[in-house]
Amino acid sequence: MMEPGQLCLVNYGEVPPLYHVRLLLAPTSVDCWMVLTPDMDSYEEQMSPRNTDLTDFIYLGSHAHIPRHIPANQVYGFAPMDPGSLARHLADGRVAANIIRAGLGMAPLAAGGPAPLPAAPAPPAPIAPAAPPGALGGAGAVPVVAGAGIADVWVAMEDSAGRKKGEIICEDPNPLPVGHVLMGNKALVPGPGGADACFVKKVSRAEVARYALDDLRILPVVFDGQGVRRREFSDAVASMKDGVPQGGGLQLDGPTSSLNLVKSMRDQNLTPTTFHEYWLRSAEIPKGDRSTYEHECLGRILESLITVDQLNICALQGAELICRRLQVIREAHRISPSSPDYSSADHFMGWKWRRSAQGVDMQLASHVAQALKDEAAIAKEARKAREEQSMRRKNPGKGAQGGGSSVSSKRRSIKVQKKVMDDRGRELVKDPLAFMLRDSEEWGEMVEHDETFQPYMDPRLQADSALYAVFIKDLVDKGMLDFTLRLNVVTTGSAFRKKSLPGYDIMASESMKRQRCLDGWLRVLASMARCGRVLTRLPVREDARHGRVRETWRYVSGNPVRPREVLVETGDPFSDPSTVKPLAVKRSDPYELNFDFPDIEEDVMQKDQWAECFAIHMQHAEHITLLEGRGVVQLVQGLLMADPDAPHNKRMTRDMPKKSLNMTREEKKTMRQQLKQQCQRPKRFQNQTFLETMAVSQPVAEDYHRRMQSFFQFLRMKKMPQVSLRKNTQKLDEACNCFMNYMFDQGFELAEGTKFLAAVCDTFPGCGPKHILARTRRSLQGWLKLEPQRTRPPLPWALVAAMTMHMMKRHQLHAAAAILLSFTAYLRPGEVLDLRKTDLVAPMARQEHWSLLLHPAERQERSKVGLADESILLDSPLLPWLGPALNRLQTPNNFLLSLTYYDLVQAWQGALKALGLAKDHAVLYQLRHSGPSHDRFFKLRPLTEVKQRGRWAADSTVRRYEAHARLNQEFNDLPKHVQNKAQLAEQEIVKAGPKFFGL
Repeated sequence: MMEPGQLCLVNYGEVPPLYHVRLLLAPTSVDCWMVLTPDMDSYEEQMSPRNTDLTDFIYLGSHAHIPRHIPANQVYGFAPMDPGSLARHLADGRVAANIIRAGLGMAPLAAGGPAPLPAAPAPPAPIAPAAPPGALGGAGAVPVVAGAGIADVWVAMEDSAGRKKGEIICEDPNPLPVGHVLMGNKALVPGPGGADACFVKKVSRAEVARYALDDLRILPVVFDGQGVRRREFSDAVASMKDGVPQGGGLQLDGPTSSLNLVKSMRDQNLTPTTFHEYWLRSAEIPKGDRSTYEHECLGRILESLITVDQLNICALQGAELICRRLQVIREAHRISPSSPDYSSADHFMGWKWRRSAQGVDMQLASHVAQALKDEAAIAKEARKAREEQSMRRKNPGKGAQGGGSSVSSKRRSIKVQKKVMDDRGRELVKDPLAFMLRDSEEWGEMVEHDETFQPYMDPRLQADSALYAVFIKDLVDKGMLDFTLRLNVVTTGSAFRKKSLPGYDIMASESMKRQRCLDGWLRVLASMARCGRVLTRLPVREDARHGRVRETWRYVSGNPVRPREVLVETGDPFSDPSTVKPLAVKRSDPYELNFDFPDIEEDVMQKDQWAECFAIHMQHAEHITLLEGRGVVQLVQGLLMADPDAPHNKRMTRDMPKKSLNMTREEKKTMRQQLKQQCQRPKRFQNQTFLETMAVSQPVAEDYHRRMQSFFQFLRMKKMPQVSLRKNTQKLDEACNCFMNYMFDQGFELAEGTKFLAAVCDTFPGCGPKHILARTRRSLQGWLKLEPQRTRPPLPWALVAAMTMHMMKRHQLHAAAAILLSFTAYLRPGEVLDLRKTDLVAPMARQEHWSLLLHPAERQERSKVGLADESILLDSPLLPWLGPALNRLQTPNNFLLSLTYYDLVQAWQGALKALGLAKDHAVLYQLRHSGPSHDRFFKLRPLTEVKQRGRWAADSTVRRYEAHARLNQEFNDLPKHVQNKAQLAEQEIVKAGPKFFGL
C-alpha cells in the first residue's frame, strides 16, 4: 500500500528516456496523489500504471534504490533534503489534498497520516536496486519515512523476464507485483508487460550478495548446429575472464599463464592440438621422444576442457598446472631438443613442495638462502678489505715531513673507472656547463681525440642476452634510460623529418611488426637483402646520366700519402699534414666527402613521380645461398621492369608477375572500374554495395532470391506484416520460425531449411551472428535431431574402375578422366570441371609425377574455403599414367576437360545403369569421400597426408569424409554380378586404361 513519504519513478516518454522521481505527499482519491517534484513543484497526479500520460511507472516504496535496468544518468532525482524540509513539504501537501478532498465530498486527512481509502490495485514493484545516485541520477538523497528496519527482501533467482539474478524485487511488507504465484518463501512473478515469469525467493538482506554470485569457473554453454555441446576455440578464449574465484585465487607461486598461453595460440590461428604439430616441426624434436606423447596428451586435454567442457581455465588450478607442464616441456627442449633439461621444472610448476627438497618447508628454505647470501656478502667485503690492506703494505707511502700519513703517495689506479669512462667524459661530468659553451673548433678538437675510447661491457651481460634485457628494463623502469619515439633519418649529410609514426614501445618488437607505415609517415626499416624497389619513367639520357654515377663516389680518399713527392719537395703542413707530423701519432679518417659529387635534382625526386613496386620485410637471417638466389631473381625482375613496353613471355609471368609489379594505383583504379562495369548484378536488397553483391556467385544469389520470394509469399498467405521485418529482428525471428516449421510440415529436406537460413542472413546482413534469430536456429536444431543426416558412404575402387572402363569403351574419355581425377586427387566435381590446361604442371627433370595447381591467384579464383594456389601431386600408385593421359587430351578451348556438368552426370548415370544399378545409387560427390577411404584402407597414405591432400583444416572434417571401414560393407551390398564385373574391371584398367589415351 502506497503511503506518504514514499517514492515513485515516472516516465513521460521523452527521447532520450528520462525517469522523474516523485515524492508522495498525500492521497486525494483512489490512485491520485499530491506529489513533489525535484524542482520543488507540488501538484496532483494519477500515480498508477493506468495513467495514460505515462509510458512507465515504477513504485520504489520506502527504499530509494533505482532498478538495475535503468541507467543512473537517465533518472532526474532530488537533491539532499533535511528532515525538517521533508516534514514541511508533507504538511503542505496534506493541506492541499484536504482542499481537493473537500470538493469531492471526502473526509479530510488526519494530522498523523492518510484517511482510509478504497482498495486500489497495487502498483508494479521495483525491479532491482542500484547504486545510490546523485541529483541527476536518482532519489537516494530523499529520506524515507516508512519501512525502516526491514530485514527480508524478495530476490530474483534467475535471469528471466527482464530481471537479473540477484536483483531485489521488493522489500517486506511491500506486496509482490500483480499476478504473482506465492508458495511459502518462493514465488513466480510476471515480467513487465506480461513477459515470462521469474522465480524469486524471500531471503534476508544480508544474504542478497550471495545470490548474485556466478561461478567464474564455467563459461556459458554453447551448442553447435547438430545440438552437440561444443564451442569454437577462438570464441571460448574471447569469453574467458582472468578473475579471482570465490575463496581466493590459484594456490601456486608465480603469475597465471593459462590465458596468455591460449591467447597466443588464438592469435596464430592455432589450437592446443594443432600447436603440438607446429611445435614438433619447428622445435625439431626427435621421433620417439616420450615428451611428444605427453605434450600431445596434455594439449588434447586442454582443448577438451575449453571446447567441450567449456570451462574458464583462468580460474582453474588444474588447468593452470597443465599449461605450466606444457611450457616446462617446451622450455626443456628449447636449447637442446635431443637432451632436454628439466632442472627448472619445479620453479615453472610453482607448487609448494619440490622433489629436490622433500620434507623441508619452502619458506624456511628461502629464509636460509637469504641468510647465506648475506653471510657471503659480508665475507666478500671482508676479503676486499684484506686485499686493500695487503696492497698498502706492499707500497708504503713516504708521507708528510711533519709526521706520518695514512694515504699512500703511490695510490693504486682504479682501472675499472677508466674502462667505463674516458678522461674527456670524466671532465664532462665534472663541469657540464663549460663543455656546453665550447665553440666548433674546440668540439672538433675533442672529436679528433688521440685515443679511441672503448666502453666497458660486463661479461655476464654480454654472454646472457636475457639478463641484459632485464638489466636494460630495470634502467628504463628507474628513469635512468629512455627511448625516443621520434626518429630522425640522416641521408647524405643532411637530416629531414617527416610525419612521425604513432607512438609505440620500441623495446617490444612485436608492436613494431604490427605497425603499418601509411603514406606520408616515417619509419626506419633495416633490410640486409635490400628487398625494395621503386619505379619512375625518365628519358633515356637522363636515366643514363644518373645511373652511371655510383653512390660510393660520394666519398674520396683524404690526405693521401705521397712518398715520392715527400722526398723531393719541402713539407707543406697545410696541403699534406703527414709530411710534418708522423701518422702514428694521430689517427685520421682515410675518407672525406667529395664536394664535386653530382647530386640528383630535386624535381626528379618528387614523390608523385615515383611508384612503389614491391617491398619485403626481412625477419630472419638467411643463408648466403638464398641471398644469392634472391639477388638473381631481383636482377631478372629489374631487367624486365627496365622496359615496361617490351613483350614478355606469358609462362614467365606466373612466377614474376611483371604487370602487377608495374601497376600503379591509378591503373588499379581504372582496372577495377572496368571490372565493376563487367560484373554488374542486380542488388538483392536496398543499398547493397558492389562488394556485398559479389560476396556470393550469381547462381547462389538467384537461389537465395527464389527462397526469399517463397518466404514473402508465405507471409502474405498468413497475413503477417513485412514492412517492419528489417527494423525489428524479433518479428523477423518469429516469421522465419513459422516458415521453418511450415517447411518441416510440408516434407522439405533439412538442406532446404539450412539454405533458407543462409538466404535470410544474405538478405538481412545483420542476422549473421548466432545470437540473432535464436528461435529459428533452435527450430533448425530440432529438425536435425528428428532427422539425423547421414554422410555419403565411400565407393569401392572396383566399382569406380568398372564405371570408368564402361565410359572409356564408349569413347567418353573426358568423363572417365574426370572420374579418375576426382577419386585420386580428392576433388569436388566443380573443381574438376574448372581446371585449365595451364593448371596441369609437367614434372621437372628426375621427377615422374605430374601435379595440379588449383585456383591460381592470377585468375582471382578461390576455393570453397577461400584459399588460392593449392597444389596436388598425381602420385597415386593405382593410376601412375593419369598425368600423361590428361596431357594427351585434346580440347577446343583452354579447359583441361571439354565437358559440362550435365554431360558428366549423364555419363555417370549411364555407367550405373549399364552395370545394373539404379541411377541414384551413387552421386559424383561420393568420389571425394571414396579416395581418402581407399587410401587409408590399403595404407597408401598416412592420416596427416590424407588431411593435407584433401585440404581439410580440422580433424573432425577428415573423420566425416574418411570412412575406410565401410568399404567392405558397400562392396558386399552390391549384387553378385556387379561384384564380378567390378573385380574384372579393377584388373583390366591397369593395362587397358593407358591405351585408350594413346599411351
